[in-house]
Amino acid sequence: MTCRICSSVTLQRGLLHICSKSNCSAVHWDKKKIRQMVAADPTFKAEAFNEKFVTILEEANVPDWVSGEHYVYTIRLRGQRPPDSIGKLYVGMTGLHPYARYLNHIRGYQSASSVRRYGTALVNYKGPISYEKAKTLEPRLAGELREQGYDVHGGH
Repeated sequence: MTCRICSSVTLQRGLLHICSKSNCSAVHWDKKKIRQMVAADPTFKAEAFNEKFVTILEEANVPDWVSGEHYVYTIRLRGQRPPDSIGKLYVGMTGLHPYARYLNHIRGYQSASSVRRYGTALVNYKGPISYEKAKTLEPRLAGELREQGYDVHGGH
């Protein structure tokens, strides 16, 4: 499979695809397979740490949750963008590892509908950092991206 950002080859760990290019930090989940799992088992969407969710994270070697660690992450969104925009992004903050948070968006657990429907790749994240730093960084990053010409969702 190829990177959804730079079209380079990806390295696959379970259902997670990681860009092999050193200057591209993009990752994406196999959304088709995850959505099939959600359709087959409604508890996969409804429960926070459903057994399937944990297994997917383990297979992808996603780091475990660590108390006190927070992240600010950016996900690229597909779809028609406003004429004055160079792209659509979602900025969020989480206490989970960003890969795990992105998986939650895809499976529909506490997800922003824009990411669930239109998210194509996690393009960047900052952290681990403290909650206080993350809380101030999230709106600042969203503002900077808007100034650069992106149509930014989230970033409260």
